[in-house]
Amino acid sequence: VPTMGKEVYLTIPPGVKLHKALRLKGKGMPVYNKPDKFGDLYIKLSVTIPKNLSDEEKELFEQLKVISREEVLAKSN
Repeated sequence: VPTMGKEVYLTIPPGVKLHKALRLKGKGMPVYNKPDKFGDLYIKLSVTIPKNLSDEEKELFEQLKVISREEVLAKSN
């Protein structure tokens, strides 16, 4: 993620919701009249859906769908 200083790596928690804002503490704009202090930077998550999937990618997504359904069914029993 590009910040005011340098790029940093952000770990996205598993199961995070779309459009969720994640906070990077101290990585935002400088605080007025305090050049050594920085505010927080908020990252809003969005997802880009690939348009041209290979046959192998399509098959892998189908496998994930089956696994996800099985997990949902197992939790509901």
